[in-house]
Amino acid sequence: MLLCILSGIHSDHSIKNLHCITGYQINGAKMINLLYLSCGSGDNSLLFEAAKILREESCSINVIQYSSEELDKNEEIFSHVLKQVPSTDFIIIDLHGSVPYFKKFTRLRETIKTGKTPVFLFSTIDEEMAEYRSWFPFSNDDYHLVFSYLHLGGLENMRSLLLWVYVQTGEGYQNVPKPVRPPTHGIYHPGWHPGIQISEYRMFLPKTTMKAGILF
Repeated sequence: MLLCILSGIHSDHSIKNLHCITGYQINGAKMINLLYLSCGSGDNSLLFEAAKILREESCSINVIQYSSEELDKNEEIFSHVLKQVPSTDFIIIDLHGSVPYFKKFTRLRETIKTGKTPVFLFSTIDEEMAEYRSWFPFSNDDYHLVFSYLHLGGLENMRSLLLWVYVQTGEGYQNVPKPVRPPTHGIYHPGWHPGIQISEYRMFLPKTTMKAGILF
């Protein structure tokens, strides 16, 4: 496997500035590379965090991200990405809007069609997802599973998504957790741990000072 990087955001910051890595491994295992291309949705930082967690669990998986805005304005980087598509293990295209907003999508599509790399196209338009369903060579159950991970979001689901990719590419035999629904309400207080319960939070609130909260 050949991994080449120009300036895309790389989940392993210790190796992101190396231009070519052939057969890169962690603990002797082949590195699985996931290419995440976003359009109008920004970077998915949780994928980087999830990849780091899995590498600490001895799952050799790496995430490389580019935005369509970056690729549209930089032909050198886009040409580099096209060359790396065949050697990438899995590709996710996240479209916030529709295909035309990704100006170079037609060229990317032609490269994908000539190769065998599995691709999941995630779009806010159902018809587009249906049109490119054939790029995802797995079962309908797997298709809905990957969709749920991306749709629900959150660190747990991103870890499960990457673990699913790791298992499907033949590098692992772990059980992949089902999608989880992130909480729809909670408390954010700078300096307090995430997920603190209301009953616990009330115990530590000062009784004599004025308190204000924001509901959104």
